Amino acid sequence: MPVIEANWNEVPEEIPVIPEGEYTAELISADVVNNAKGGVDLNLGFRITEPGDVLGRIVFGRLWRVDTKDGQVGLKRLSKSCGIEPSGTSIDTDDLKGLTCRVLINHRNVNGTLMASIKDFLF
Repeated sequence: MPVIEANWNEVPEEIPVIPEGEYTAELISADVVNNAKGGVDLNLGFRITEPGDVLGRIVFGRLWRVDTKDGQVGLKRLSKSCGIEPSGTSIDTDDLKGLTCRVLINHRNVNGTLMASIKDFLF
């Protein structure tokens, strides 16, 4: 049986929430999902690359209804933040994976737990 060693007295009881603010982050996942109302959403995962105090932490976001003009605003902002100027009629989200962008993180309450979430993309 594998053994994981650690000084358990130094391991915190919980991971502190990432502070609100602007961060540089690498897009590590972009998954298209169908939502409960029959629309299409985009689940996003980012690894923070700057600043160093939260380096490597993962934060998630969701672009709602990317199958509508209103929802596509967020996808366009994400693309521009990653340095890609959208053109034509489609965006391949796989082309965005591995790129870095600027994200704005805020906090939201999920069942009594404070969580960090992507609020916007900056460019």
